[in-house]
Amino acid sequence: MKQKDHTQKTLEQYNDIFADILNVLLFHGEHIVDPDDLTDATTFSQYKADMIVHGQDRDVAKYWKNGRIQIALVGLENQTDPDRDMPLRVMGYDGAAYRNQMNREKDGKAAKDRYPVVTLILYFGHKQKWGQYRSLKDCFLIPPELNAFVSDYRINVFEIAWLDRETIDMFRSDFWILADYCYQMRTTGKYELPHKKMRHPEEVFDALSAFSRDQRFREQFKAVRDKKEVEDMPIDSWFDQVVPEAEARGRAQGEERMQRLYIELEKADRIQDFAAAMKDRQLLHQLYDEFNIDK
Repeated sequence: MKQKDHTQKTLEQYNDIFADILNVLLFHGEHIVDPDDLTDATTFSQYKADMIVHGQDRDVAKYWKNGRIQIALVGLENQTDPDRDMPLRVMGYDGAAYRNQMNREKDGKAAKDRYPVVTLILYFGHKQKWGQYRSLKDCFLIPPELNAFVSDYRINVFEIAWLDRETIDMFRSDFWILADYCYQMRTTGKYELPHKKMRHPEEVFDALSAFSRDQRFREQFKAVRDKKEVEDMPIDSWFDQVVPEAEARGRAQGEERMQRLYIELEKADRIQDFAAAMKDRQLLHQLYDEFNIDK
């Protein structure tokens, strides 16, 4: 989970990616947010609980400005697994941002300069829909007589793998490749590389490696990144530039991991699991994780 979050955050920190996400998900593909109108915002905030100061960190946050006028603070939160506590977390992030504005006013900043805070949850899971809470009230069992008095707080969850094809094709940046990967995995269970050029190939390959748990994406980038002919090259063409040494090294590493897994399963008297894993890639990776067999 952390590795996936990190690779997505790295890509989304680019203004062209961030703006593209907002334009498609919020404005139906219209070019409303320009990359040049975005500036980085701090992702870290603090809160006090039980007399102890705690820290909390957003994934990515940016200010959206029009000239000198601040329109909004927008945050992105990446999820590969559903999280029932997400309404509570988002309320904490947004509340800290509003509190920060109040504190700035005490330092002489005018109240007219206040701006709204918007948080988007990007859910990349493709095996199941979000299926978890989408509002603050969902998180509690509220007595009927109190319900009208409990303030609600709704979160904005976007299930990337469940976007329709038309919406996915509205993305103009490298984010299209991630959305297309999620869509393909949900609808077909396999991934075919598209004929699509990339602006940020390293970050795209890192994200695909994390999503698929397939290191060939990262290995292939390292193998051919310094070749001049790969500049402005579509993603599927990168894999036409196969380096035999890299393939051989990948095969050797894979064989070594399987040997280690076989030994561990034999010790645990679970050889039947090894046979099952040879037919089930997901089970194979689960066993690697269970026995801490790194790549």
